[in-house]
Amino acid sequence: MYIKMFVIAMVQGITEFLPVSSSGHMVMLEKFLHYNPRGNALEIILHLATLLAVTVFFNKKLISLFTLKGGKNNPLLLIVIATIPAGIVGVLFNDKIETVFDATSYLPWTFLINGLILITYYLAEKNIRHEKVNSPLSSFLIGVAQVFAILPGISRSGTTITAARWLKLKREEAFDFSFYLLFPAVLGALMLKIKEVDAVIFSGVYIMGFVVAFLFGVLALYLLKKIVISGRLYIFGLYTILLSLVLFIT
Repeated sequence: MYIKMFVIAMVQGITEFLPVSSSGHMVMLEKFLHYNPRGNALEIILHLATLLAVTVFFNKKLISLFTLKGGKNNPLLLIVIATIPAGIVGVLFNDKIETVFDATSYLPWTFLINGLILITYYLAEKNIRHEKVNSPLSSFLIGVAQVFAILPGISRSGTTITAARWLKLKREEAFDFSFYLLFPAVLGALMLKIKEVDAVIFSGVYIMGFVVAFLFGVLALYLLKKIVISGRLYIFGLYTILLSLVLFIT
């Protein structure tokens, strides 16, 4: 039990932030470990670890969000605008989305799509001649891109950062904004699950899972930021394309 929890929490901590789709990897774990990692209690523990990791990593920038002013380009307003598309889809199609997580046959295709999305990041980097500041329209389009990441196998960070670069946001701004959007996404998921949880989340195995997911999550954030700043996010696309080919064969 503890070994499986360690593996699940480690994979969640790493893949939640790297653009390789945590949900897709968790579905694979369920298949190959013969263990259901998507129970309500575990989902909440891993989500809380995710939130803590992002909070620790962005602590100073998160505080500044509530003090910056900018009219229509106010960061908090832009986050709200970008959250709208996924929020609408989540509310209207929540039941259908849940059924998608019960199948694995589509994973080779979604991992392939994720890889192709990340490959276009390379093209975006080659075609950017000048960079722009985030705007309400850019934020909304990034939010639309985030909708596709509802499907397991398609990365939320990958699609949003890639979309931001196509919209000519600076690399660091694209990275930051992508993870600011994680807060409403995770909080929304917690609201749907929290009422179904009992005291089992305070057991030793879940506490271990929380710590492991948090630590690996922070490490993944540091790694991803360096890769984004260097303009090489596309390397993760090669990984998910290779993963999709392996799944097609197996």
